[in-house]
Amino acid sequence: MRLVILSPDYSNRVNWGHQHVRDAILKLLPNRSLQFGEGCEFRGQTHVPSICKTVEKEIGYPDAILMENWKNMSKYTEVSKTSCVKAFVLCDYYPDSRGNYGPYNMLMRRHKIDLAICNTPQVLRNLNWNRREGKVPRSLHGVWVPQGVNTDIFKPRDVAKEYDVMAVFGLVSYIYPKREAVQRLVKKMPNVRALIGDWKTRIIHHRYAEAINRSKIFICSNGINNQVLMKYFEVMASGTFLLTNLPNDYARYGFEPGVHFGVWDDLADLEKKINHYLRHDALREQIARNGMELVRDRYSVEEIAKQTIGAIEGELQ
Repeated sequence: MRLVILSPDYSNRVNWGHQHVRDAILKLLPNRSLQFGEGCEFRGQTHVPSICKTVEKEIGYPDAILMENWKNMSKYTEVSKTSCVKAFVLCDYYPDSRGNYGPYNMLMRRHKIDLAICNTPQVLRNLNWNRREGKVPRSLHGVWVPQGVNTDIFKPRDVAKEYDVMAVFGLVSYIYPKREAVQRLVKKMPNVRALIGDWKTRIIHHRYAEAINRSKIFICSNGINNQVLMKYFEVMASGTFLLTNLPNDYARYGFEPGVHFGVWDDLADLEKKINHYLRHDALREQIARNGMELVRDRYSVEEIAKQTIGAIEGELQ
């Protein structure tokens, strides 16, 4: 399959997980795939029929185009005039305060997208609702392909557990309303060695991955849509114990609370659970091992890349 990816290069951005999946896709399609967009070799090219002609000279006319990031997607012109399958990775597609149904739906209609690759089960349900309501073409297909983790970066390391608790995450209050309160709670807990931070503290990329390994417990606080987050995969793939409030759709991923991660209900319960799991090393470490084995087996970027390619090939057929 000849594939063109229209996407920014996120290798140096804080949210670099999606780039790892794209890199894995490109490795699985050697000499038959190109990446266009911000930070890529063909930066500045926005007329998609012209991009397809450029590709045709090098590898033949593309069988499919894969687009990501709706802001970047809005820059491209005349996508609908190409004769290949048009696929789009659909993220953060919710009827919340961001109100992003409108921009996404407009772009999917304008570009005549054939396939929406949804990164959570809820995003797929939201897409199907919009399709039934006529907000997007009824011919548009949707498929759930989970997020993936780079298991070469997020992996067990032979390092000392320097921190009891790690609470490092983006602080965006209108999306993650409990995170600042979680950090305040952890800071005031006596006799708990804590690593607290957000992306402004630059605990990112390889530094972030190593800090996960140096922590006994990683605290997660889900957003307003209460979805499984990229952090789940990063932490569990590293072999560190994840303590999170219970997300929707966890069972769709094969996750079991108390088996693959710990769960907290409210701030008072979070404090109790931190103390409980710090006292019971064997239990905490066994749950962390279970989570690590599941995530590394099912959710590596290589596996997710194969699922993404399979979804596009299915649309071609």
